[in-house]
Amino acid sequence: MSMNENNTNYKDYDPDTLKHLQTVIMDIFKDFIEICDENDIQYFLHAGTTIGAVRHGGFIPWDDEIDVAMLREDYEKLLKILDKENGKYYISNLKKRFKIDDDNYTPKTLLCLKNTKLKQQEQECTLYDFGIYIDINVLDEIPEKKIERFLFIKTVYFVKFLIFLTHSVECDVYTSKTNEFIGHRIKFLFGHFNIPNIALKIFTKLIKKYQGKCEMLCSPGEGVWIERDFHKSCFNQALKVKFEDTCANIPVGYDEVLKVFYGNYMEIPPISERFNHNWKIIDFGEY
Repeated sequence: MSMNENNTNYKDYDPDTLKHLQTVIMDIFKDFIEICDENDIQYFLHAGTTIGAVRHGGFIPWDDEIDVAMLREDYEKLLKILDKENGKYYISNLKKRFKIDDDNYTPKTLLCLKNTKLKQQEQECTLYDFGIYIDINVLDEIPEKKIERFLFIKTVYFVKFLIFLTHSVECDVYTSKTNEFIGHRIKFLFGHFNIPNIALKIFTKLIKKYQGKCEMLCSPGEGVWIERDFHKSCFNQALKVKFEDTCANIPVGYDEVLKVFYGNYMEIPPISERFNHNWKIIDFGEY
């Protein structure tokens, strides 16, 4: 039995494949940095990518993506710019996958390379298809009062649940019999409604309620990480650090942020606790 057989969130890639994937991702990242610099947009390396920069001077050796994050104002500005790009990239987010009103917010976006493909699922549903990408996360303000925070977190989880079920309903792919039962009834009862649009209206109203009013930040697109918050001051400035063969921004308060997310982030985890995306299909296209 291999050491990672019981870790379904980790793939022990062929070294050449992983190196190829990381090289293509770096090319995307360099173009992303150029777009941000040209348009005065502040970005930061995020999550495990920050660990990679601090601990390894680049990718965590088994990592298969780059995560970045930015404050909501910069994120919305970037999306408008990327929407006009007609070159070798496209963006993938909930607005692009479903018919979403333009004034609604999204919790995250992928900047994808055209004519490439990554796929975690083996089913044919195209909602799960996207090109090789970098992951752009947004940092939103979260209330500090316990009751307001509890309601904020539960509302975001509810929004995510609705969107997750929409994916499942559209693709007829469910993670449990319970979700399948609920999904089929949603399809029957609400098939003529745009559930993701309704969900993001709720999300947008919630985020706008606290925008500019709170001192703590979270990343609502990051699953359970929404319950891990950090002070705005962590992102007041950017520090330049080495990342592979280029330089990239990390937040001035990276140590506090990484400790909130990971605890002792300088300790290399055992294989059983490592994470990557375990891609079933990687199509590099012409790259």
